[in-house]
Amino acid sequence: MVKKDRIFVLVVFLLLMLAVSFSLFGDEEGSEDKSGKDSFCEEDRDCLPKQACHPTDCVLKGQENKREGIFCTQDCVPGTLDCGQGYCDCNRGICEAVIE
Repeated sequence: MVKKDRIFVLVVFLLLMLAVSFSLFGDEEGSEDKSGKDSFCEEDRDCLPKQACHPTDCVLKGQENKREGIFCTQDCVPGTLDCGQGYCDCNRGICEAVIE
């Protein structure tokens, strides 16, 4: 009877550890912000360039880098969103830079 109790306790312990590991490390793809409904974009205007100068990536509003006190060159750097070379797009809930 003692052996059955030990096995039962071991199984319960392993199930609890499995549940805890899924809650801590589960589904980390596709979203930088884990705040719930604000984790995904719904339309293009939900997305902004990530970098203040010569942006190459787009993120949700509120996740972009700070722009206060930053002065950028007026160059149109190739491969960036500068000078209308691209735009931010909401693609299946993920903000993406589309560079033409």
